[in-house]
Amino acid sequence: DGVHVREECDEWYFGSLASNSQVSGIFPKIFVHLKPVIVDNNQVTSITNEDSLANDLIGVLREWAHHIEQFYKDDQKVKVNIVSKLMTDLIRHRHRLMCSSHTQEELIELKQTIVDLIDQGTRLLQLDLIIRDQNLNVANSSDTSTHELLNSLMRIEKKSLHDVNHLFKSKIT
Repeated sequence: DGVHVREECDEWYFGSLASNSQVSGIFPKIFVHLKPVIVDNNQVTSITNEDSLANDLIGVLREWAHHIEQFYKDDQKVKVNIVSKLMTDLIRHRHRLMCSSHTQEELIELKQTIVDLIDQGTRLLQLDLIIRDQNLNVANSSDTSTHELLNSLMRIEKKSLHDVNHLFKSKIT
């Protein structure tokens, strides 16, 4: 449900349902994902429903579409099917990311699922892996130490290689 937060205290919010201001109460912050809004004459308008990961996905999907076209021309049906499935899953998850209300925990889990799918496809397509920060945004190399970048790259490489091998095994059998 959408809510209007009226007050904040420690790990709790006090507010009311967006659809019915007569229903109010307290609820834990962990179950709320705050979105910026404009309130004018009791009318609430969302400022943005954009997410940097959702925006990143647009470029990823466009790039992968070119690879699918080449796989199709080269008659690499297994790769066409695997990348197509990954793209379909990413589109479905992007829709959930953009259109649904999520608790903070659900949002983190959804973003991690999206990042894992991107890493699998990136590895499969032999593209450069994307290093992300703890918020799952593309890491800023000027704000991240070389040691952290290397550790992140090694972790992504290991996990995505395992995931891609699993994809091929499940597709072949």
